[in-house]
Amino acid sequence: MIEITAVCILLLVSGAFSGTEVAFTSLSFEQLEQLRRKGGRQGRLVASLHDEIDTVLTTITIGNNFANLTASALVSAWTIRLFGEAWLTASTIILTVLVLIISEVTPKQIGIVHNEQVARTLSRPLKLLSYAFLPVVFIISAVSNALTRLTGGEPRPKVTAEGLGHMARYAGKTGVLNKLHASIVKNAIRSHEVRIEALLTHRTKIFSLDKHQTAAETLPEILESGFTRIPVYDNDPEYIVGIVFLRDVVKLVTQGDPDTPLAQIMNEPIFVPENRTLHNMLTRLQREHTNMAIVLDEYGGLAGLITIEDLIEEFVGEIYDENEVVESKPVIQTGKSEYTIIADTPIHIVNDVLDIEIPIEGDAQTIGGYLTEQFGDIPPSGQEFPLRFGTFTVQQVSYNRIVSVTFRRRDT
Repeated sequence: MIEITAVCILLLVSGAFSGTEVAFTSLSFEQLEQLRRKGGRQGRLVASLHDEIDTVLTTITIGNNFANLTASALVSAWTIRLFGEAWLTASTIILTVLVLIISEVTPKQIGIVHNEQVARTLSRPLKLLSYAFLPVVFIISAVSNALTRLTGGEPRPKVTAEGLGHMARYAGKTGVLNKLHASIVKNAIRSHEVRIEALLTHRTKIFSLDKHQTAAETLPEILESGFTRIPVYDNDPEYIVGIVFLRDVVKLVTQGDPDTPLAQIMNEPIFVPENRTLHNMLTRLQREHTNMAIVLDEYGGLAGLITIEDLIEEFVGEIYDENEVVESKPVIQTGKSEYTIIADTPIHIVNDVLDIEIPIEGDAQTIGGYLTEQFGDIPPSGQEFPLRFGTFTVQQVSYNRIVSVTFRRRDT
């Protein structure tokens, strides 16, 4: 009778260890932060134990194995004494079933469902056991770490940008975050990766003025364009030398000398390389207290321009004022599995909308640039690019640039 009681106690102890293991490993980052800030002394203890999770897991493993092995030895001795060795197999099978039910499956399910409560309740005993097992834990951890290093294993950071991105995507799908908020979080996380060459206004689309033109000559053009900040060039539109503000032109025409050339009122522009990331560019514009920068390619030539509005739109979506014409969406679904895509759409937006994974590698930042890079030259209209998740087809090419492409999802 004493043996049976001891075995039952050992099985329950083993179950406590199993439940504690799952409870600690299933605590989310949010739960840990709540425990640190609002969980009191017990909550802080749980968080501090989680910070030393390797020691905790080793302590749990030692305790769990000790309980299971001791229970197995007691059952074997009791079976041989009462029934003989012929019943050892049967008793082992019965013990295994009991271990699975009482010590493994049930406590682990409880640990997952009530992870905070279980972690809080058993944190003090676990802390005491970690002290009691300290010499054994130290030896086992040292050997384990040495073997891990021999296999080339490196510890992964607890929180990664990729992991946060997956969490934001999941939060959006489950309704924890609405669609806009989930998109903002994802875009903020990858702002260190997206380069401004995917966001800029291309040089062929820039509205600019000659610095030798007068305020009176240019005011009607500026008003018609709808822009308040205009790049200024010196004879060649590819050679930007300044930025002029609408307010300064209006002031000259109405209150000053309307024949003053733009060269006298233009401001010095900020020049940046096209490989600058979204995050760095936003920081630079904030630091310089300006809203626009001229983007140069790797040879120092004009690539385009970027505004703070372009950068903010990458977080929250397109922003239009009352004078702007609303553009069509960059990715439009035209059939059950077919889409039309503007070629200068950034790859990460295509990935998000189509729920695919085009790798952002090399220099390409837009879907048009990616397909051009894959082809090795400007692909002709109708050129197909079969990938594992579907097929891209070049729809329109103009002036040696892909204008639009179509995508057909692979049947699954």
